Amino acid sequence: MGSILWSEKSWFISGLILFSVLSRKAFSYPEIHFVLIKGFSLISKRCPEIVFDAPWRSRRGELIPITCIINDAHKYPIELLDIKAQIFGEGLELEHSLFDRTFDEAIYPTYLGRKPKKLNAPWSIHISDSYWYMMDYIQLPDDFVGPIAIHPQIEFILRGKRRIASTDNLPGLSHAPLRIYISEDPLPTFDGWYYGDAHWHSDKTKDQVEFAAPVEVAASFGKAIGLSWFAVTDHSYDLDAPVDDYFAIDPDLTKWKSLCEEIKLANSQYDDFVVLRGEEVSCGNSKGRNVHLLVYGVPEFIPGRGDSAKTGFDFKFKPDLSLQEVLEIVQNYNGVTYAAHPNADNSFLGRLILNRGTWLDSDCTMEGCYGLQFWNGCSGQRFTDGYKRWLRLLLDGQKRYIIAGSDAHGDFNRTRKMKFPFVKLVESMDSSFGKPRTCLYCEDGFTGVNHGSTLNERNILEAMRRGQAVITDGPLAIFNIKNEQGQIANIGETISGERFELTLQIKSIEEFGKISKAVLYRGDLSQKIENIEFELDLKNTEDHYAYLSKHSVKSNSDCYFRLEATSQRDEYKYRCITNPIWLC
Repeated sequence: MGSILWSEKSWFISGLILFSVLSRKAFSYPEIHFVLIKGFSLISKRCPEIVFDAPWRSRRGELIPITCIINDAHKYPIELLDIKAQIFGEGLELEHSLFDRTFDEAIYPTYLGRKPKKLNAPWSIHISDSYWYMMDYIQLPDDFVGPIAIHPQIEFILRGKRRIASTDNLPGLSHAPLRIYISEDPLPTFDGWYYGDAHWHSDKTKDQVEFAAPVEVAASFGKAIGLSWFAVTDHSYDLDAPVDDYFAIDPDLTKWKSLCEEIKLANSQYDDFVVLRGEEVSCGNSKGRNVHLLVYGVPEFIPGRGDSAKTGFDFKFKPDLSLQEVLEIVQNYNGVTYAAHPNADNSFLGRLILNRGTWLDSDCTMEGCYGLQFWNGCSGQRFTDGYKRWLRLLLDGQKRYIIAGSDAHGDFNRTRKMKFPFVKLVESMDSSFGKPRTCLYCEDGFTGVNHGSTLNERNILEAMRRGQAVITDGPLAIFNIKNEQGQIANIGETISGERFELTLQIKSIEEFGKISKAVLYRGDLSQKIENIEFELDLKNTEDHYAYLSKHSVKSNSDCYFRLEATSQRDEYKYRCITNPIWLC
């Protein structure tokens, strides 16, 4: 009887939760079919959600991956007739058929038992899966560089009628082409530094609010962008749910086990790319409120259902585990944790209904929490607040590091999201997979036996643990410090002495514009104040895309140095922030 009662009430709870979570579900393919009251939705339509996606950048001469994802076809089955794309750029006009290359075997028509009228295609594919996707690759001329627009189009039959959708079929959106920059250059980097996205959600995050993309797709897109790794950090309350049942708990952990296998498979396919297994765990902060913790390097599932719909109708939404308890589990596996979006602005309903809270300084400084991921998708007030918190912790003598991630739930080329439940969807280009990214220093990163190069989970975790990281959405800036004895400290490390030589290097590429400024900050730990050590205006340097300089600095007290750099192309500004080097 209790389970029946819960089932009847779950729709009401789900509706409240939908309103509660939207402030945090910023970057995802929106699920449009859920309705709280039958008929009360301006965005629901009797058709599966269809989304095309592609990376926002790629290299000249490289194949460009593109995917088509169809969600909820088990509710609204279709007959797939054709998928194609037109590609436009300066002096470029191509047409590419994704359908023929993907389905080269003869597949006979099913048409739900009948053949629609005016059907020209000799065959089709019946799709009635809860989730379906395909991926193909587009080849451009080897010498093409610059922006392109891809106009993907799908033709299908729904309830006997032929239909066409371009880019996506989500109501109220532009359906504008996918825009990709084909770069002459790789992402700006230095020897031993490797880019990745530290916070990304896979298709295991699928509920009444959203759906996402498979690991296979993200790995292919990540390589195209120029990343060397990314972390899959699905929500703990999604990973223990049965497929297509958002309120129940799966004791067999089917999703979690499937995800682990998919990550293992993806890693077996590349010698120079790593998919890092992670989890975004809901746990209790110092006040017993639900916060999210990024966990890396733990082979077992960690439960966290406190801010999900699985706790029943009592509205207590008590965390399964405290932050301290989760940190102890992670330490037992020698894993790594970072505070996820520590300054997230939870909505009133999120605080009231889901018992969501925010990270306190006392939470951030617990043993086993290595730092903060405050660059979470696009920058804004939450970025600014998280940045200020980090500086405050540094000046309090806390060695806490920073990493960055998109927090994308899919969304490789643009952000699609629900602005008002049941009413309006919006889209933007300000945050996509791999745009805010973490660059890690892995000295032994590429020293394996496969073709002389292997980056692995151990290297990445160790770099995260040691804070050997830089966060950026454009240029890359690094520095090191050498003392009187000739010892050298890299980012994240500590060095002693009184007289030092500081070497800084900055790189940008045409895509991110010319280097405009570099600022070195000194944090005085005795005075608890941070000042500018020096500021360099680099707009008029001879080489606009690379800079190297050496500087003498002195220190008679404990302090740290950290570096920031910016570049600019047209009206767009890009920013890079390093972790500190400490002097004692």
